[in-house]
Amino acid sequence: MLLTRPDTEGTINGINEEDDSVNEIGAYLQSETRILSRLKFIAAGRIDDHNQLEDYVLSPRVALAFQPNNDHNLRVTYNRAFNTPRTSDLFLDILSVKDPFQLGANFQPAFGFSPNIDIRAQGVRSETGFTFKRSAGGRPEFRSPFSPLAKLSAETYIPLDDPVTNVMWSVGHSAVMSGVKPIFEAGLTAQGLPALTVEALSNGFDNLIPQQVVGVKNVLRSLDPQAGDFVDVEDVNDVNALKPTITQTYEVGYKGILMNKLAFSADVYHSRINDFVGPLVVETPNVFLDPVTLGASLGKQITVALADPRMQGFIRHCLRSMHLRKVEMATDRLLMSW
Repeated sequence: MLLTRPDTEGTINGINEEDDSVNEIGAYLQSETRILSRLKFIAAGRIDDHNQLEDYVLSPRVALAFQPNNDHNLRVTYNRAFNTPRTSDLFLDILSVKDPFQLGANFQPAFGFSPNIDIRAQGVRSETGFTFKRSAGGRPEFRSPFSPLAKLSAETYIPLDDPVTNVMWSVGHSAVMSGVKPIFEAGLTAQGLPALTVEALSNGFDNLIPQQVVGVKNVLRSLDPQAGDFVDVEDVNDVNALKPTITQTYEVGYKGILMNKLAFSADVYHSRINDFVGPLVVETPNVFLDPVTLGASLGKQITVALADPRMQGFIRHCLRSMHLRKVEMATDRLLMSW
């Protein structure tokens, strides 16, 4: 019996701290039968129960040992062994990098809330694994820290290509309004335009950038920690519950004493390992707006907006105001020169 009781005070096992106990109980039995005077058959079996694994683990072993005399021994064996997942493989839940993309730092001043995305290292609970939520059509759904922009909870699942809520474009639209618009207004002010004209042009800018986009797709990209960049992925794959690592070994061995002076042994074996637990990898991709369909949608809607007679009249009015202002400035310079 082996009882493991991690106590990380929430630093390593995080949300699993109160449910990370491991109970392992096993039993072992071995028999040895002499088939002939110099040939023995050895059989052994072990059964183990692990409270974090779904099934019992069986580990059989059989061997034939042939000993023609006291100086020589030849054996053929088959052995099935196992290694159970470590507690960190099962229960790890630790913050790796906080707000690595600076989403919280960049958007919180404009949004009034922090949409940061942290990178967390997590183990795989053996009872459940990790399952991606999918829509009725089988496509994965996602959650977004920007959901409050569409008056949704951050826990709301959103379908890819998002035909209804436009959560993803809400981020883009807000970024344009909060980032580009002040620069646009500052440029107009720097040209000496009156405050009313700057305000009118700014309102026209609001009407030019659409609140909603149509036919825009999403793309999935996974973070490559080595390159520090994102790579395209086609789909997401569920992470199965962990299983014990099973090692099956076939072996032929010899051990003997040569010429009454030299001890010699030789072994040839072949091992096959299944369900090996590897290092940490990125399993959860990120969702981005597809630049091709986004550009097409924005281009179409902006073209329609510019073709609107009211928008054209507004633009002519603003250009006229800018022209008059330039005339005034030229007159002022002439008077000062005079």
